[in-house]
Amino acid sequence: MSRKLKITLPLLLGLYIVTETVLKINNIELCSSTGCALAGDLLKFNSLYLNYLGVVGALVLVVLAVVKADTLYTITAAAMVAFESLLIASQLNLNPELCKFCLGVYSFLLIILFIANRRIFVSFIPVVIAIFVAFSILSIPKNKNLIAKDGLYLIASKSCPHCIKTKEFLDSKDINYTTLDAGDI
Repeated sequence: MSRKLKITLPLLLGLYIVTETVLKINNIELCSSTGCALAGDLLKFNSLYLNYLGVVGALVLVVLAVVKADTLYTITAAAMVAFESLLIASQLNLNPELCKFCLGVYSFLLIILFIANRRIFVSFIPVVIAIFVAFSILSIPKNKNLIAKDGLYLIASKSCPHCIKTKEFLDSKDINYTTLDAGDI
């Protein structure tokens, strides 16, 4: 792969991540799904730090390309693909809607690894498949879409006295609502 491409692709990836980070800091995001938040919760830190980690990874790739450390470049790209595979697989398992921004990062990383070393890329496909299969067979509770339409929802338990009083109040005021069983959430 040409040195220019090895430098340009991670720079574009970094720019993509920086753009999303600036948007996220200003409460605007490329993706409105809860996928990133769920991935951040899985890692026990704010999903914004994933963006910082991605920028650092992109910069590491640029430095490795500049110093012509091709083997380390490929290993780093493969590690980044594996990490992003874990995040995408966790999102896919926990949430019906994937983060479009994360899919963009994933696409960048796959292209970087493919261009860095096609043989490693092909041999890495079983690793990626294994990550997705592992997450699909783990017994992690799955997030269901419980909110089917706009409206008022009451998360309640049948035995909760406060829930019973709330239902009675809403019914007395002829307020339409949908009850979600707290045990289902």
